[in-house]
Amino acid sequence: MKKLLVMDNDGCLVDSVMEALVTAYNSLLVIEPETNILGGNKFTAKEFLSKAAKTKYSTIANEFRNMRPFIRSAEDYGFILKAIGQFRNAATQEEFDALVKELKLDVIKYEKEFYKAREELQIDYDSWYKLTPGYEGVVRGIKKLLEGGYDLAVATTNSRPAIKDMFQEKYLGFPIDEENIADKDIGKVVNEATGEVKICKADQLVYLAERNNVPFGNMIFVDDQISHLEAVGMSEIATCNPPASDCGKRAISEHAQEYAPPFRAAVLDNSATGKEHSKVSDVKCVLAGYGYTTPAQRDKAVSLGMPVVIRDIDFYSVIRSV
Repeated sequence: MKKLLVMDNDGCLVDSVMEALVTAYNSLLVIEPETNILGGNKFTAKEFLSKAAKTKYSTIANEFRNMRPFIRSAEDYGFILKAIGQFRNAATQEEFDALVKELKLDVIKYEKEFYKAREELQIDYDSWYKLTPGYEGVVRGIKKLLEGGYDLAVATTNSRPAIKDMFQEKYLGFPIDEENIADKDIGKVVNEATGEVKICKADQLVYLAERNNVPFGNMIFVDDQISHLEAVGMSEIATCNPPASDCGKRAISEHAQEYAPPFRAAVLDNSATGKEHSKVSDVKCVLAGYGYTTPAQRDKAVSLGMPVVIRDIDFYSVIRSV
């Protein structure tokens, strides 16, 4: 049976730190015009490319990159910039989470402005892509895997319209079915009290399994955020391909109930006969250690029995061995 390789986008397929920095800055300027970390004016992609090598910008970019491993959703980019503006940093996920609780940011408005700012930068798509280039070893590895019969999908907190054109020949250079990009609008969980939006990667994997008619055990999920991989391992969303008649009788973990309601309901309400049950926790999770990770996160993945791709040039060999 075919295997489905599911890639996170940022920090797995592409190195998007510079793109995230300018997008985060442009969007923060909209809701906090007094922001002047990078000079107080919005950038186009081409303008930022011309300034990126200058000492002031490269220093801020390095600080931004150092805290990038702790990002879980778009609003966290704003918190990184606010921390940098106050000459603060975080060396662990716990320290970053404490900063998020302390710093003030209108996360609902910021999240909306973030994706608007990205759309504005993409008016010049060639320059925008230079800010978020593919990892060369990963690109080569995926091309070999596709030639070997693997199918490809993406599970991301980014948006489908923003990244779908990256797969053209002149950019990443390998094809993907656009509907196989599970983006921020799939697996969306809204906190009714605060309006805050989170994305459940386990939910995205359910969507991709159902769409591709692939059991979870034949899926490989690569992410650079260890918490996303842990959440997938914790999930016990029962499904079948196609769903079997007793799906609704299977145990559903507390994690799945809280973070993956939309597709869980769709899966469990179906009844059919067919293939053997599988669950999200059967997905083979791999940490993209070459992406935005810390030594502690890589060590944690190893302790959980997850393969870790340390260098992008090793991507193909590690995935083939999973």
